[in-house]
Amino acid sequence: MSVWARVLVLPRPRSAAQEIFWATLGAVALALLAQVRIPLTPVPITLQVLGVLLLAGWLGPYAGTLAVLEYLALGTCGLPVFTQGLAGAPWMLITGGFLFAFGPAAFLYGVLTQRVTGLSYPVRLAALFAGGLLAVGIIYLGGWAWFAAWCHVGAGVAFQKAVAPFILMDIGKVCVAAALLAWRGAKEA
Repeated sequence: MSVWARVLVLPRPRSAAQEIFWATLGAVALALLAQVRIPLTPVPITLQVLGVLLLAGWLGPYAGTLAVLEYLALGTCGLPVFTQGLAGAPWMLITGGFLFAFGPAAFLYGVLTQRVTGLSYPVRLAALFAGGLLAVGIIYLGGWAWFAAWCHVGAGVAFQKAVAPFILMDIGKVCVAAALLAWRGAKEA
């Protein structure tokens, strides 16, 4: 088995110590993905959503969600893990809706990924794609509502500014995550 195959086919954590170890590595990976910026819109697109999906799919619902929570805790405590090296509670107040929705989205996607493990590749791929869209929808709902409340704007304006610019790129991220996780499931079978 190649090195890349070993990286993509991580063993499932078995003990609490292993779950914490993988979750901590996942939080670091998420912090690194937050630094990758694609400047196509006034608000840069990052790879955080892809990271949330992949962590949930590879680590499962508990360790994947723990990784996201560790990431948020590190950023809230002042470590520069958010995009552009930002950190602290003030940054959480600005983008908090999206960030706080990462946890529920990771848990949901992690549960789904575990449930589709034994299915055929095309069915698994379709389910992971649909589940990824649902997880991103949860992230959008959190960010959309938070943005509307924080900026005192209507739902339409909030959608136009906080959600619409990211839809196509996030669909692409869902495709990447679903393909990698479906392929990983084929390797485990």
